[in-house]
Amino acid sequence: MDPLDDYNPFSEPLPAYDFVMARHSSNKSNVPTIPDPEDPSAYQDPVAQLQQQQQQQKIMMNADTILALERRQAELEARAAELDRREKEQQARMASYQAGPLPHNWPPLPPWCPCKPCVRQDFEADIPADCRWMAKMGYALWLAYAFLLLLNMGGTLSYFIVGRAGAEGPLFGASILLVLVMPPLTFFGWHRPLYKALRQVWMFRSSGLECIVLFIKPSSSTSDSSMNYLLFFVMFAIQIIIVLIQCLGIDYLGSCGWINGLKTCRESKPVCVFMMVIAALFSAIGGVCAFLIFRVHRHYRTSGASLRKAKLEMTSAAAYEASTGFASMP
Repeated sequence: MDPLDDYNPFSEPLPAYDFVMARHSSNKSNVPTIPDPEDPSAYQDPVAQLQQQQQQQKIMMNADTILALERRQAELEARAAELDRREKEQQARMASYQAGPLPHNWPPLPPWCPCKPCVRQDFEADIPADCRWMAKMGYALWLAYAFLLLLNMGGTLSYFIVGRAGAEGPLFGASILLVLVMPPLTFFGWHRPLYKALRQVWMFRSSGLECIVLFIKPSSSTSDSSMNYLLFFVMFAIQIIIVLIQCLGIDYLGSCGWINGLKTCRESKPVCVFMMVIAALFSAIGGVCAFLIFRVHRHYRTSGASLRKAKLEMTSAAAYEASTGFASMP
């Protein structure tokens, strides 16, 4: 290459050293590069290099695919193990049902007690996980209401001690009657129907064979969910009305509430505060009852139960009882 090709007469003259280095660099850039003998890719054809890169990408993609398949296989094995576990539990449950009714375990009484448990209650085994909290909430609400009735009896006793109007005595007597009557009435009136309704949903989901057994052989102990839902809604609505009346505190009705609690402020401040606390607890239980019936109704709408099914279940249960009674006649 002629060095005069890069000469520009209008540019500033370069020093002698820079001019020599510029010529040296230009000559060096024009010298052809010699491939490195230790790099085999320098001697390969570009097409071969492209094929090698594609092959490497395929190998990487195959590795990712294998990992994804292994992950999928692990998930399928876990699901199969879960289904196998549920099937074994279902078989054990069916065997227990065929062997006979499970023993009663509530109330939990000591072995030496002459009274025995009257019902069976096992939330973990009988109630499905998606609605188990409703059954537990109903049971906790029943316990809280029973305890509040005892507390209310203490409040009416305090009101009877400090009161001077003449209505304190009947109020205290009515509170004792409420303690004796309301806990068993509410337990069998709305708590057990709720428990049975949610338990029947579990038995319906478990196996078609269980559904056939339940619908072919209805009895008083295996009534279906629609009838239990209907009984729960009726009895629990009555329970809400009773709690609202109790939180008002009307004399002669057996409860400490806002009305008779405020009237006690003139006689005794501590008794007034005690009765107001009881009234607030009655109000809180009323709010929790409203929340529970709302959530149970939402679950009832999605469970497939209906009033028509409840009527059919009551009719079939009555027909079954009549047929078994007729067959047992001599």
